[in-house]
Amino acid sequence: MDEVLLNALIEEVLKGNRHDGSWTTKAYDNIVKTLSIEIGPHITKNYIKNKMKTLKDYFTKAYDLFHHLSGFAWNHVTRKFKTKEEVWQDFIKELFRTDRAIGKGVATSRERI
Repeated sequence: MDEVLLNALIEEVLKGNRHDGSWTTKAYDNIVKTLSIEIGPHITKNYIKNKMKTLKDYFTKAYDLFHHLSGFAWNHVTRKFKTKEEVWQDFIKELFRTDRAIGKGVATSRERI
C-alpha cells in the first residue's frame, strides 16, 4: 500500500498538483481514486493524510539515524541503505550499546540541535 501511495504522490507532483508544499484538491481526488482501485474502496482523503503523516514519521526517524553518518548510501534498485560490512557492524554496536539512553525524555540528535 505504501508503494502505491508513494507512486500516486509522485504522479501528482509530475502533473503539477502540488503547490508551495501543499497538495491540491485535485491531487487528493486522484490519489483517492488510484488507491481505491489498487487497494479497495475504503480509502478516503483522511486515510491518505494519516498515512502520509506516518510515512513522514518513518522518514524522519530514518533520516535522523543516517543523516550525520558517513559511509551510507541509498540504493534505488534494492531500496535499502548500503555500506561496507564493517560500517554496518560499527553502526549496530553504536545503536545497541548498553549506555544508550532509552525511555521518557530521550532526545534525538535532531531534537538536541
